[in-house]
Parts: sequence; C-alpha cells; structure tokens
Amino acid sequence: MYRSRPLAGTFVTACKPLFCAHHFTLDYIADATPRTRSGRQTLPEHLERVDVRHEPDSCTCSACQSDLVKIGEDVSEQMDIEPARFFVIRHIRPQYACRQYETITAAPVAPAVIDGSLAAPVC
Repeated sequence: MYRSRPLAGTFVTACKPLFCAHHFTLDYIADATPRTRSGRQTLPEHLERVDVRHEPDSCTCSACQSDLVKIGEDVSEQMDIEPARFFVIRHIRPQYACRQYETITAAPVAPAVIDGSLAAPVC
C-alpha cells in the first residue's frame, strides 16, 4: 500500500519499496509563508507613562577621554499599579558613542523582579 501525504510546505510521494514497507522521496519544497512571531503585546496607549531616565556615570570615553555622542536610546516599559491606578514606567537609557574608538556606552539595565516579566519592583 503506497500513500501520498502532504507535509508542511512539502509534497511527498511514495516510491516502490526495496526492503522496507514504505520509502518516501521529496519531490519539491514549496515556499512556506513566513511565520508571524507571537511576541509580547505592547502595553495599552491609554495608560499614563512615567519616564525614568538612566544616564551613564560619565559622558566621556574611558579610553581617550573625548566627549561621547548620543546615537540613540533603548526604551523598555514595565507595568506598575497603585491601588486603582495603572501606569507604565518607561526606562530610557541613552546610548552614547565615541567616534574615535567606536565604542558604545549606556547605563546598565537593572535586574527584573521576575525574569522576563514586565512587573515593576515594589518601592
């Protein structure tokens, strides 16, 4: 008994058996549609945002002592709650670069209360 059975993105046909009951060959592999990643949803826009800016200790390059240039910032959000009040704390860490040594400096990220969570620590 020979069967054709489609697999995800493939077309499989049965071949004549040599010593085993079934042998399958791969005729072609179709272009699979790209998967959409089911990442974490963004926090609702209607919640109040509280910005907390974390600057590095120094804005000079540790190697050459030249001034660092801001090249961007990393923004992470955590949801926090006060009784009957939800708001989002935005931790903003500006990133600075040294043009001469091509290094990037930013304030370190504080450890999460629970690894991988968006919960803010209790103050």
